[in-house]
Amino acid sequence: MEKICIVDGCTEKCEKGRRYCHRHYLDRRIELYNARKESGLSTRKVIHRVCKICGAKYIASDYRRLVNYCRDCTDKISKFSPSNINSGSDYVYSNNEYKTSVFEHRCLATKVIGRKLKTSDVVHHINGNPKDNSLSNLLLLSNKNHIRLNLYLNENIYIRSYNENLSMIEGWDKYSDFYTSKWIEENKDKCVRLSEVEDAEEKAKTSLGEYKRLEIKDGVKVKKDLPKKYYGVCEICGKELTSMQHRFCSYKCCNEWKIRNVPSKEELIEVIKSKTSVLQIAKHFDVTDNNVRKW
Repeated sequence: MEKICIVDGCTEKCEKGRRYCHRHYLDRRIELYNARKESGLSTRKVIHRVCKICGAKYIASDYRRLVNYCRDCTDKISKFSPSNINSGSDYVYSNNEYKTSVFEHRCLATKVIGRKLKTSDVVHHINGNPKDNSLSNLLLLSNKNHIRLNLYLNENIYIRSYNENLSMIEGWDKYSDFYTSKWIEENKDKCVRLSEVEDAEEKAKTSLGEYKRLEIKDGVKVKKDLPKKYYGVCEICGKELTSMQHRFCSYKCCNEWKIRNVPSKEELIEVIKSKTSVLQIAKHFDVTDNNVRKW
């Protein structure tokens, strides 16, 4: 049964979960706001809470999205990731005619899964070390689920490390596999563990044969000589093009291409007499009608 506003003389329906209609509800909020302002009280809704990690008291002013941790713990959770220390991965070059570079873990995932990875696909390192590219350490999932997984791991591993007085690396080494496997069990349809794919090791061995690993000398990565990328040849002189050139190697060749079909004056007069429109003339010489007008 629909409720009616409790204000005398008002016959409008109440809003969901309230005793007033929309108009009287706004009037009541303004009255309460002015009353608190005149009495010197804060007009902003404030909620006092206790952090679930460190036990410190804090104020949650945003009552629509209450947080469970204080500001310090929230900042530490967001930064509690071993990627802040161990960053980077060995590049692997594909052995084809194009000069392309991809990460080794993405190469392995491509061969094991049997399809080309999308830009939204992410290969996650379970133990947090991006240089450990063993199949048991790789997990394929989408970018959206990767963000959810990182938030889940950062929060749970930080809480366990805080309670046991562990450092960041010690906490990840001890609990990363446990919480990752727990997240995978709850989201089986959203991720693929590469070690569980059929014939994953054999596919990985074949993939490593098709890719060239970078040589590292004195801690510096050394590029191998790769074949130059082919961009085509000039349509006039046949010279090989560079990355910034599309059809012609120079302005000279471009101008020669523009005047390649320009007829003589006598030939143009004869065609004009035999044709009835500019479009027919342009079709005869295989050019645009604007070229004919310029002639």
